[in-house]
Amino acid sequence: AVAAAAAAYPTATTSATHPPAAQYEEESMVPGPAALATPLVYTGHVDSTERMYNPCEPSTPSPPASPGPVHEWQATHAPDNSRVYVNPRKDCSSTIAPGAPPVRVFIFDLDETLILFNDLVTNKYATANNKDGAACMRLAEALQTAVLNMLDDRLFFRDLEKCNIEHLDVLADADDYIDLTTHDFLSDGFKGGAISELDPDQRRLLAYRYRSTVEHFAKVASLEAASAALHRDHATHAVHNAPPSLLLADGTRVSLLHQDGIRAVVSDGSRTLAVPVTTLDPLPRHCLSGTALHQAQLITREEADTLNRVHRDLAEFTDGWLDLARRTLRSLKAHVATKITLVSNSELAPIFAKLMLFGLSEFFEPQNVWSSAQLGKEACFSQIKERFGAACQYVAVGDSDEEMRAAERAKMQWIAIHSMSDLQRLCRKAERTRQHVGAQLPW
Repeated sequence: AVAAAAAAYPTATTSATHPPAAQYEEESMVPGPAALATPLVYTGHVDSTERMYNPCEPSTPSPPASPGPVHEWQATHAPDNSRVYVNPRKDCSSTIAPGAPPVRVFIFDLDETLILFNDLVTNKYATANNKDGAACMRLAEALQTAVLNMLDDRLFFRDLEKCNIEHLDVLADADDYIDLTTHDFLSDGFKGGAISELDPDQRRLLAYRYRSTVEHFAKVASLEAASAALHRDHATHAVHNAPPSLLLADGTRVSLLHQDGIRAVVSDGSRTLAVPVTTLDPLPRHCLSGTALHQAQLITREEADTLNRVHRDLAEFTDGWLDLARRTLRSLKAHVATKITLVSNSELAPIFAKLMLFGLSEFFEPQNVWSSAQLGKEACFSQIKERFGAACQYVAVGDSDEEMRAAERAKMQWIAIHSMSDLQRLCRKAERTRQHVGAQLPW
């Protein structure tokens, strides 16, 4: 199936054809009608089945290791970057005022929770939801290719795949934080290998590679946030101009019947509802991560157009799963008393790659991302509790039994995501929380 899918589409642009930074053009974060009308054509292919990336099978399985001491993340940023990373050890409990509700910390899984990836690769999603299996494989092939190309071309995965770390703190004391703008990664002498076998110079060079990845991530996150703000401006205008269809927070399509100030009367065909205008989304906006990645000079314009078309096709095929996940995260992030973290079984570099490619980087600070490929979920959950403190309320969200058991042992609330209806319920709760700023509603 993979070979057939690869043969069905043109060859991907390789890193050798990427234009230098000066040749990238500025573009709007919102594509025009011509771009939206472009037919779906996926570029890219996987050279062989050996290059297929499976998020459930880390390329560097290692025996469980006890977590080392966690240091402050002292990362500086590139001159054109917009975020400086700090890593307060108790940035929840130390800022809670007397009598104020404790901060709630969400711990999300990535694959098959916020994004659909492995279920597309294995065709499980198509089988479970009575979808076209061939279309599922084409989407899986296109997404795998995008992840692999990003890892190989921009995120040093050939260097990092044998040097996975569970968190950026692991290398915080190895980095001297020099400006990497002119650093030559191809000839700096990095040899790789297991973390425990690296001498101080090799650890420093490894830290450079992870810091460069984080700087790319920060730039993309900033562009995604700008795109979201522009989208909200368009959304407000569209609501006031009575579009033919709208979306509720759970993704239900409704028609606008009447608007009175900040209240709107809508109908889904079987019922009439009065809802706040702020809970309506007039544009069923699919992810446009390709545009942000192009502006961050990580992919070419052609690759960006292709990725945006893939996301449009993915949104239709999965009934808007990713769009609903983005709405959920945006509602949670808007609440001042909420922190969002991520723990995934993928290695750290692929996690960052997928967050950028699926348009989720704006919701996660790099220091709030963990890889459980080596330590397991339970150890990562313990590190998160250590970081944010006992005063916080913890909610784990995922799809696996491992995550459920880890949450139970850590005495965290557990929310299982196994279907679209599960994700819709979570989105409704997140939206309700956003409407009650300052209150910690039960989950």
